[in-house]
Amino acid sequence: MPSIEIRKCMVHGYYRGHDCPSCGEEGKFILSEEEVDLLGRVITGILRHKPEKYHLEITDRGYVNIDEMVQEIRFYYRRFHFVGPSHIFAIVLTDQKGRYQLSDNKRYLRATYGHSIDVDLTDLPTDGISEILYYPTNKEEFEILRENGILPSDRRWIHLSSSKEKAYIAGLYHFDAPLVIPIRSEAILGSGEHIYHAGQEVFICKFVTPESMNEPEEYDGKIDEETLKEIKFSKERKMRVRQEGW
Repeated sequence: MPSIEIRKCMVHGYYRGHDCPSCGEEGKFILSEEEVDLLGRVITGILRHKPEKYHLEITDRGYVNIDEMVQEIRFYYRRFHFVGPSHIFAIVLTDQKGRYQLSDNKRYLRATYGHSIDVDLTDLPTDGISEILYYPTNKEEFEILRENGILPSDRRWIHLSSSKEKAYIAGLYHFDAPLVIPIRSEAILGSGEHIYHAGQEVFICKFVTPESMNEPEEYDGKIDEETLKEIKFSKERKMRVRQEGW
């Protein structure tokens, strides 16, 4: 989903877009579309992958102090010299994917999925789990998964989607023509594994048994052009990183 500018309505708070979706008034400008995208990438990079790069401490549960994060962002990124806790809250509170979670005292922030570092997310909710979850693959990979089940690869948790469309979109980041595996959540739970509700449509677990997987299916729906452009841009960016050895 493409980034959209963030504004603040004096009555209804932060929102994404030009006019407040609740009252239709033009809110106070907070972050541009580009700033939302870039600052969001920095925040998720800190919380999911490299807090130590910014000399930030992360708790066992994956929380980082927001005030300290702001200081480091302002130090490392000149263009974000103006950033304060309010800008972090603006991104977090308007995020439609549910990627973030604030601590009860609102002083700490964590990502709820996507980690390449070890964090304990077992305090996430275990209710509201869809009967069927979905995982992207292709024909060749599925033959391996059919034998061994699904284990985390470049992330510490397996990420499952609540809809075939979301799984297919996730698969497009890795495969030219992804298939989607329907997975019976009851079979995973019956094997003794746990499933956690980590995002708006994201569920995570540590192992998907072969017995819980149905035959992979093709997705015949349409994906909007903006999403396809974002996927293409992301794949090209990753390719440049690999080529330049970052």
